[in-house]
Amino acid sequence: MYAYWLILVFFADPQAGARLPLLADCSNSAEVVASIDAATSIKIRYSMAGDSGACYAVTATVDGKPLNGFLLGSAHPTVAQFERDSRSLIPEIPPPPPPPPAPATAPSPDKKPAPAEQAGADASGPVSFAGFRAVDFDGRRIDLSASRAQNVVIYFWSPYGASSKKAESMEGLYTTYHDRGVDVVGVASGVSAAKLRDYCSQNEVTWPQVLDGGQLAARYHVDPAKPFLLLDRQRNVIAAASSPQGLGSALDQIAGRRRIAP
Repeated sequence: MYAYWLILVFFADPQAGARLPLLADCSNSAEVVASIDAATSIKIRYSMAGDSGACYAVTATVDGKPLNGFLLGSAHPTVAQFERDSRSLIPEIPPPPPPPPAPATAPSPDKKPAPAEQAGADASGPVSFAGFRAVDFDGRRIDLSASRAQNVVIYFWSPYGASSKKAESMEGLYTTYHDRGVDVVGVASGVSAAKLRDYCSQNEVTWPQVLDGGQLAARYHVDPAKPFLLLDRQRNVIAAASSPQGLGSALDQIAGRRRIAP
């Protein structure tokens, strides 16, 4: 009589219990400030692209205390989830709307001009940012259609040169109109996530900033001479200007009438 033995072999997950080095700097994998594992709670502050792959600035809870450092790759489950969310929230470009039909008759002389026309800011054509979603350099989710703001100012800029000087005026615009239902979103090009974060920290830029390699500005047909855009509730462009001050009159008429909630 033969006896049959059933041998069960369990294969351990190679990632389970694996230690992950928390680095002092993305460029130096030898300088480790701590060793964590998949169960360690972390908060992602921002991400950067490097020669060896993505590097994430995180705050890890080690022995009950927060510890800042950097993780390479997506071995930690929180980083892996962040990457999945980022891929699902990349900017979505809606199809360009058709050009407006030519007016059949001359406008009535008693017809009131639109706020943008009254303000002297040019409308930028039938461009819509409805459906625009993104993740900014600090991991914040941006969904213009889901935003409760009555109006949005979106501007395309770079932290260098003349564009940076003009963008400095956005702080005054944000301070004046944010409490009146106006959100502000910046789309920055020609800069890394790390340098953009440093710029925003030094200049106290608190509103979201999306990194752009130039594709967004091209896809939305943004006029480089008028990169400051005012959007209505449906996220259609209703005014375009060369500087934040150029939107001031339009915002005075649209948002200036709104009562500030106590």
